Amino acid sequence: MSSNLPAVTAPAVQLSPLTRTTIISPDFLAGQGLVRLIERAVPDAYVEVLDSIWSLDRSADPGLAVLHVSAPDMETEFHIAYLRTLRHPPVIALAIPSAWSGNPTTLLATGADLLLTGQETPHALQAALAGIAAGFCMVPATVARSVSCSPPPADITGAETAPLGADLACLTPRQRDIAVLIAEGLPNKTIAGRLGISEGTVKVHGTAIFRGLRVRSRTELVCRLLRSPASSDAARDRYAG
Repeated sequence: MSSNLPAVTAPAVQLSPLTRTTIISPDFLAGQGLVRLIERAVPDAYVEVLDSIWSLDRSADPGLAVLHVSAPDMETEFHIAYLRTLRHPPVIALAIPSAWSGNPTTLLATGADLLLTGQETPHALQAALAGIAAGFCMVPATVARSVSCSPPPADITGAETAPLGADLACLTPRQRDIAVLIAEGLPNKTIAGRLGISEGTVKVHGTAIFRGLRVRSRTELVCRLLRSPASSDAARDRYAG
């Protein structure tokens, strides 16, 4: 056999999201339970546990981010949306109680890729992650089958909600800048310093943003903006440098 065969170089292997996992849980015992599940499903993964999402390094790649929450609410949606603004947006798993009876579609629409109850087997978690890699969102059957098919209740205020596609279109360039900084979680004083304007001007623009998007709170504003692909891209582009 000829020894003059061309050398074959193996292609560089792209790091899988599961080479690193970040678990965010204020409950130490629950966090350790999730660590054991991840380590059994993916033995080679490096697992980090944080007690707060604000301890996360924005410039790092968290890989798989597992948010543990006892009762998903608007703050949970904000945390999911915040993770989507990171320089390296992670695969987002939400660890929820097995008895939770809410509608998972809201969490998936906000940006969650996977819902967990903590009772999954390592094999089931491996299968779910494979599904995500193929482009699916994954929800445990016990959660999916408990969802009511009835339409969501109307807003108690009777106010209509602006279409998601119009989120950025209805804002001025200055309001868009302020909205993206709000999405980063910055207070008005810091936003004013970043943009070289007064804190009062920031408040005026904030009021106009609230009115234009018909939202009632800062957290609701962030969740609404970051559900829109256009505004999510704008946030990521702003912080990519």
